Amino acid sequence: VESCVSHFSTKENGGHPFPLAVNRGTIRAMQGSKIFLLILPICAYGQPKYMIQDLGSLPNMPSCTGTAISQSGNVTGYCNLAGSSVFLGGATHGFVYSKGALTDMGQTSKPTVPTGVNDSGVAVGAYVSINLAKGVSVAPFIYQNGSIQAFAGVPTNAAPFGLNNAGQSAATQILEGGFNFFIASQAFFITGAGTSTALSSSQASQGVAFGISPSGDWVAGGTANVVAQQLDSLKGSLWHSGAFQALPLAPNFNYATATGVNDSGMASGMGFTINFTQLQDPHAAGHALLFNNGA
Repeated sequence: VESCVSHFSTKENGGHPFPLAVNRGTIRAMQGSKIFLLILPICAYGQPKYMIQDLGSLPNMPSCTGTAISQSGNVTGYCNLAGSSVFLGGATHGFVYSKGALTDMGQTSKPTVPTGVNDSGVAVGAYVSINLAKGVSVAPFIYQNGSIQAFAGVPTNAAPFGLNNAGQSAATQILEGGFNFFIASQAFFITGAGTSTALSSSQASQGVAFGISPSGDWVAGGTANVVAQQLDSLKGSLWHSGAFQALPLAPNFNYATATGVNDSGMASGMGFTINFTQLQDPHAAGHALLFNNGA
């Protein structure tokens, strides 16, 4: 009570709105007033408490990453051998965490990277192969009923991102000559019936899709223009029921993309600056972004 009221009471000497000490008489007076009843829920709501739960790791694969979570709390991700990574092409197993159990998706020939999971424990993702000379290649999969299967409806060499309870997903296809998800790419909406719809924009030649809302009404991603195999522009974008909607430019960064969206059309994403022609850019920088529409 003292901690809460200290943020709303005032000091007698100076009237500072955030006193270091609380007058107990003020607390007793406020407890007997309607003001206290109004303030207490605000304090409780404004101070959420989080606990960290270690989900563990898979046998002989101690390096694990969580990549997505469902509304009910199912988690998916992947684990690597010690000292290995997806980028190095090392052994990578996907997992689903549900009801206290960490389940291994099993061994595959290529690194398995899940990117979405729903309340039924169904997960989607892609097998990823990265070749510095040839670029990135992916193959979509869906994990359900205890096994990994081909994800019907997703175009070839496309990676699904996100999965809602209706079985809908967003996806990005890497076209021939694509060295990353932004050059030579096409965005898609994947229906629960196993069909795909291309998402386009009159403002750009390329598109990426990285997230879908729980209702499936919104898809988050970006639209890009490419000149001579170099990324000329990349802007955050949304598609609402298939209709394109441009997001504002990110100040201080050359590129931006949306990566997630909720049912109100509010999106998360990133703004970044990088030289794609360099294997390692020491001046690369990026920030997480919230595209806030006031919803």
